[in-house]
Amino acid sequence: MRKEFAASLTDTPVDKSALFLLVLSSFLAGSVLVILHPFWAAMAGLLGLILCARWQPLAAGLFCLGFIVGYGYVAGSVYETQASRLANPVTLTQQEVSIERCWRSTWGHRCLFRTTTGEGWYLTGSGDVIPQSGHAVVIHVELQPWASANNPGSSPFGLWLMRQGVVAQGRYELQATRPSPWFIRQIQRSREYVLNVAMEPHYEGVYRALVLGDRVNLSEDWKGRVERTQTQHLLALSGLHVGTVAVAAGLIFAMLWGGLSTIRHGVSFGIRQDWYWLGAVLAVGTLWTLALSSVSLERALFMLLLPCFAWFLRLRWGLPHGLLLIGAMMMAADPLLVLDLGAWFSWLATLWLILLAPSLRGLPWWSALILVQIALSCLLIPVYALWELPVFWGSIPLNLLLIPWVTFVVLPSALLTALHLPGALWVFEHSVDLWYWLLGAFDLGFVSFLVLSPGQALAGIGLIGIGLMLRLPWRFWCLGAAVLGGLHFLSVRPNPLASGELDLAVLDVGNALSVVLDTAEGRVLFDLGYGSPTQVSLSSAPLRWHWRYPQRDWEAVVISHQDNDHAGGLASAAFALQPKQVFLGEWVRIPDQWPRPVFCDAGMSFELGDISFRFLRPYAGFRPAQHNDASCVLEIRSQYGAIMLMGDASKRVEYGILQQVDTYSVAPVDVLLSGHHGSSTSTSGDWLRHLSPQWVVHSAARYNRFDFPRQDVQDRVTEHGALNICTCADGTVTFHFRKEGIAYERYGHRLLPWIRI
Repeated sequence: MRKEFAASLTDTPVDKSALFLLVLSSFLAGSVLVILHPFWAAMAGLLGLILCARWQPLAAGLFCLGFIVGYGYVAGSVYETQASRLANPVTLTQQEVSIERCWRSTWGHRCLFRTTTGEGWYLTGSGDVIPQSGHAVVIHVELQPWASANNPGSSPFGLWLMRQGVVAQGRYELQATRPSPWFIRQIQRSREYVLNVAMEPHYEGVYRALVLGDRVNLSEDWKGRVERTQTQHLLALSGLHVGTVAVAAGLIFAMLWGGLSTIRHGVSFGIRQDWYWLGAVLAVGTLWTLALSSVSLERALFMLLLPCFAWFLRLRWGLPHGLLLIGAMMMAADPLLVLDLGAWFSWLATLWLILLAPSLRGLPWWSALILVQIALSCLLIPVYALWELPVFWGSIPLNLLLIPWVTFVVLPSALLTALHLPGALWVFEHSVDLWYWLLGAFDLGFVSFLVLSPGQALAGIGLIGIGLMLRLPWRFWCLGAAVLGGLHFLSVRPNPLASGELDLAVLDVGNALSVVLDTAEGRVLFDLGYGSPTQVSLSSAPLRWHWRYPQRDWEAVVISHQDNDHAGGLASAAFALQPKQVFLGEWVRIPDQWPRPVFCDAGMSFELGDISFRFLRPYAGFRPAQHNDASCVLEIRSQYGAIMLMGDASKRVEYGILQQVDTYSVAPVDVLLSGHHGSSTSTSGDWLRHLSPQWVVHSAARYNRFDFPRQDVQDRVTEHGALNICTCADGTVTFHFRKEGIAYERYGHRLLPWIRI
């Protein structure tokens, strides 16, 4: 057996470059599969081993080695990062740290600090002055363990904390500032020179974002437009922007090196022969250095290191091979990069463009641009499918217009403005005006564009691919467009409901609350979840059903009380909804265009068809000053079932309502939404005995720091014969109240459930 194996190694010609690429690809494959469950990662590795074994034993062994190293490398880094997180709150004084990055926020600012041992602290500070990146300071700090949930429709903040090596969150107070090194002072002077351009605030935010990667000065209007139209990537200092700078710098150095005759005669611009490409690399490095406070330095370093290495050794690599090596080097520098879906999408998009480029030769530039944009948009859909987010096709034509405009007009004019070139500011401001107008044009009507589920989008792509392979004539494509239009018309029609029928959707909004009540006569929104006041995303969980059926009116909005996890999405709702009634448990500033709000006092009610909505409140003696107990408590009853929504009301409110049971005539319900996300202060045994619910739903985040829903609450629910349901495990839960009975379904899943985030 050994002789046969040795003969197979000696007799079979070995392509060293192929084996080298095999090791790199298996390393990346093992790293990527950390996203899946470990069992499926092992199964994928076994399949790859079987496939390689049919080639030659050496290839199989190298694949197995690369897979084990890649998977173990990333998985070990994940568990090591989690093990280093702070377990208990700590207060420290006179701590010397360095400032890595800072961001402005509505309540002050947030900074990422790095200790002398390399640990990261993500801290909040007060005051208008934001510390400068790169400086060393002495702080007083109150640290606490961080906890975050991956919620559909929001960025994975927990993954970002892990990638940055953050072990604790908290607050800090600045005590002293240490003298900064010489090169930090020079970078700061360069930044001040770049920023010293007089322009209106409307343009300044865009200018800082494109030149320095700093988006803190963007107006709320700009942020809202780019979020709603899903074009926020154009306001980042992205790889596409930096690549454009590199190409432009290379051409400038080429003209300085050889003059215009070099370009006319088509002399090769390969990095192996020409020194001016090294100048292009240095220009890009300068841009990254200026934007150090907003851009990850590690990724920039390794993206620059490979071309320099290739130029120094005079290597002739193919572009796919070089990109594969870049991925492996980036993974070696930052193992947790594999958990960043945005980074992988950028890498895969670049690979896709490299593979697509040969087939674009000979096509008109506009045709090639359209094909590239469609290919990249289709590549994004599997990422959306992983998060189970709706696919907004309106962003495809808008990106088709904006990507070349921003890349080839707005960005170069912004960089020339940074160099104080005469006339550049005029071009920049007018190009930004056109950008702003296009955002507004799509922003006004984007809800009318077709919105598909990930499954529908993937099926559509598959059918289009089959049609292209079969070379169907234009008549079939016209028929397909007509069918698609008909499906669009049907998809925006409201879900048919008979009078008295009801859909209750407890949305998955993390450790917050947002509930949609859908009836034949209209909708009621109970609480608005948690959200940034400037962001309105098409895929945001509190509004997903609005995009799905935009033709049904919103009859009422109920804001139980003023906590941010109940009223945080108010600005999003203000953009998307125009309710006929507004009910408040506590005073909250509502949009001017909404009707005058009414407090949800005891006994106040309204009806939608055969469904009654009634607010319950205890009398004053059972309503202390704590604002959680000021929450609206809403009872919904129809001939097909009953619901009780508690907000953050505690046992004291429950007991106060039970003391007036004759006045309220509170009867048993089918579904109870637990108070305060399943806290021990709510959902008492007396309350459960009186209501006798079949299902008790807890709106809570996965692995939240408060351990909601609490185990004692779940035990009480089980003891009374009801079923515990939590958004932390099931995602959004929808109950359907019909004459046939009550049924419920789950929607959505969590990313990386085996990593405790």
